[in-house]
Amino acid sequence: GDDEQLSFEHIPATKWNKDGKKMMGLFADYMRREGLSLSANLGYCSAIKTHLLHKMENELNEGMFPGGKGIWYTQLRSNITKTYIEACSKSNTAVAEHAPQMTEEDLLLVVSVLIDTNDVYAVADRCVLVMQWYLLGRISEMYNLSLRQLTYNPEVCAVVIKDFLRGKTSHVQNEIHVLIHRLHWQICPLHALASHIATWKTMETLFSEEVFTSNKTIGSHLNSLFNDFYTRVVNERNSELGCVTPGLTSHSVRRGGLNKANKHPGISLQWLITRGGWAMEGLMTIFNYLTGTVETDLPVGRVLAGWPDPQRGGRIPQVTDLPIEDQPQFTSMVTTLFAGVDLTLAFKTMLTIVLVMPYGEYADNYCVKERLDEAIQQGRKEEWDGKLTKWSESLRSTFDNLNGAYMPTNVLSKDAVLLASDVHSVQTSIATD
Repeated sequence: GDDEQLSFEHIPATKWNKDGKKMMGLFADYMRREGLSLSANLGYCSAIKTHLLHKMENELNEGMFPGGKGIWYTQLRSNITKTYIEACSKSNTAVAEHAPQMTEEDLLLVVSVLIDTNDVYAVADRCVLVMQWYLLGRISEMYNLSLRQLTYNPEVCAVVIKDFLRGKTSHVQNEIHVLIHRLHWQICPLHALASHIATWKTMETLFSEEVFTSNKTIGSHLNSLFNDFYTRVVNERNSELGCVTPGLTSHSVRRGGLNKANKHPGISLQWLITRGGWAMEGLMTIFNYLTGTVETDLPVGRVLAGWPDPQRGGRIPQVTDLPIEDQPQFTSMVTTLFAGVDLTLAFKTMLTIVLVMPYGEYADNYCVKERLDEAIQQGRKEEWDGKLTKWSESLRSTFDNLNGAYMPTNVLSKDAVLLASDVHSVQTSIATD
C-alpha cells in the first residue's frame, strides 16, 4: 500500500531466508499472468538469483542456493516451463520465439547512433551493449561487472575479466579475454571500456543503475533502446543506415556474438560453450583442466574482435612508440584522464592509447574527444596544441606496422611497413577478406 517503489534493497536477507522461495514462485506466476514470455520469466528469475548471490551471499541460508544452485530453484524453473507449455497447448500457440540474432553490422549501426547521441548515458549504453557481445553474456550478468575484476595482460594485449558470474548457471568464469577490434573503434570493447571508465571514472561497478536514464533494469533498458532505435532512428534515417535486423532484443546480442565466432573454422564449439558459460559445468571443468583458459578463450576473443587468425593479431602500440620527448607529457595526460580510477598505470596507458588512435575520426564535439582535450590541457597551449593529432597518427602507424599483415591493405596508413614473415603466415586468411 506504500507509494514508495519496492526494490531488492527493501527486502532484508532474513525475509529472503524465511519466504524467498515462496516470493519467487509468486513473482514467476505474476509475470506469466502479465503476459511475459517464458524466456523473459526465466530471465527475471535468473536475475533475482544472481542479485541475491551477489549482494547477500554471506547472509543467505545455505538452503537457499547450496553450491549456487538449489534443488527447489531447478524445480521452480521446471514448473514455470511446464505451466507455459500447458497454457500454449490449450491455446494452440508456440511456447516462445527465439530472439533474432544481431549481426556485427547491426551492432555497428546501433553503436554509431549512440555515438551520435553524444552524452555520458549513451557512452554507458554503448559499453554495456558492446561488452555483452564480446562476453557472450546474458544482459542480467552485466550488473556484476566491476573495475576490480579487470586486469590487463600486456603480453597478449588483452583485458582479462576475472571471476565473471554467470546468472543462469551460477558458474564463475575464471578469465575472459577481450582484445582491440581489427577495423572498427566504434565496436571495439577496449575503446568502449576506456570511454566508459574515463567518463564515469568514480564508479566501481561499471553498470550500476545511475548510468542509465531510466529506472528500468539493464535488460528492459536495452530492449527500450532497441525499440527507440527502430521507431525514432531507422524510420527517419533508413536510407542512410541501411538494413537493420528487425525485432532485436537484449538476448539478440548474446546470440549474435556466438554466431559470429562460430562461423570461424578455427574456433571449437566447446571453446564457445566455455566462453558463454552455457549449462555444461561438469564438461567445462574437465575442459579447463585439460587445456587451460588462455589457450582456448583468447582465440575466441580475437575472432570476436575481427581478427582472421585466432592465434595472431591485436597487438597494441606502447607509449615508448611515441617520440621520447613526448612520452612524459603523454603519461601526464594518462594520469589526469583516469585520476581516481583504481587500475594500474600500464592498464590506464593502454586505454588512453586506444582512445587516442582514432582521435582524427571523432566529431569536434564528441564527449570522449572533449575528455582527451581536457586531460592534455595542463600547460601552455603551445605545449599541447596539435599533439593529440600527432600522437594519433603516430600510434595508428605503429598499430598498422604491428598488425598490418592481418588487415585489408586499403585501411593501412601509407607508411605502414609489413614484416614479410607475418604476411606469409596469414596470406590464406586475408585472401577471403
